[in-house]
This record gives sequence, structure tokens and C-alpha cells, in this order.
Amino acid sequence: YLRDKRSALRTILEPPTNQTAVRLDDLILRYRELLTKWQKAQEEAMRLYEEQKRKEEEQKKRAEMSINAVKELYAKFKNAYESKNDALLVSLLSKNWSATDGTTISEIQRNLRNSFRVFDEMRWDIQNFHIQPHADDPNSYQVSYDLTITGRIYKRNIKHEEKSKVVEKVIVDKNGKAYIDSTIEGRFWTIN
Repeated sequence: YLRDKRSALRTILEPPTNQTAVRLDDLILRYRELLTKWQKAQEEAMRLYEEQKRKEEEQKKRAEMSINAVKELYAKFKNAYESKNDALLVSLLSKNWSATDGTTISEIQRNLRNSFRVFDEMRWDIQNFHIQPHADDPNSYQVSYDLTITGRIYKRNIKHEEKSKVVEKVIVDKNGKAYIDSTIEGRFWTIN
């Protein structure tokens, strides 16, 4: 019994013969090399993760800045409308602006001038303001809102009010400035 036990416990310097033992022997002999390779892979994975996280944070920051630019655009639009500044209003439209009804920028400016001459006071109020990014273009947004334009003529004690649902495409250029690119739905340029 002891002789069998002693031979079973004796260290054998013969090479392993089964696959598990061969793989284990290979791991032990190549441990430093494999550890270094694994550490480099972990460092690369961490670098890629941090780079992706940084890119996502930059995109989020850019998106927030773009949304703020869109909000600022509409604040400027409101101020320009209420101060009857047709040139400033037109400057807030992109050079390629279009409307579904075929209205041109020069027609808008002419109609705005006429409205601004007729009315003593103009109010431009929006509600239910929503900004939705376009999936295919990170610098493009769909903006929708309910608009109420109120015009007053004091001498005649006239108040004219027009309501409309407006949907527009707004673009933000590389400098972070927003422009209305197209009016998809709504008539709000003139008060008849």
C-alpha cells in the first residue's frame, strides 16, 4: 500500500500527455507573455471605452448648445416681430428657406412691412413649443408650436388675432447659429 502511495505522490518529470495538462503546462510556461497581452488588451478596451464616453459627452454638449441656439432663434424672432423689424426677421431665415405654399423671402418681407405699417402694436406668442432632432442630420431640428399673432390699431380700437399651428425645419450651422430652413406647416407671416 505504501509503495503504491509513494509512487503516486512522486514528482514526475515526464511531459504531460492529455490536452488539459498540455494547455495548463503551456499557460504556466507562457504566463508572463499572456498576462502582458491581456493587460494590453484591457488597457486598449479601457481607452476605447473612455474615448467613446468622451465622444458621447461632446455630442450631448453640442446637442444642448444647438437646442439653446434654436430657443435663442425663436426669442430673437419674437423680439424682431414685436419691434416690427422685418430685416432682422428675414435674416433669421436660411438663404435656402422654403415654404410649402410657395411663399418667397421677398414676399415675406413685403407682407411683414405692410402689416407693420398697418398695426400700431404686434404680439407674437407661442405655446406648446417642441424641438425634435432629425435622426438623419445632427444639425437639423423639427420645431413645432402653436402661434397666436395679435395686431392692434389704437385709433380705431381694433384688435386682430390669428392662430396657427406651425412646423418648421431649423438648421444649426458650424458656428452654432440657428436659422429657419423651411416652414413645413402653418401660415403666420401676414395678418390680413
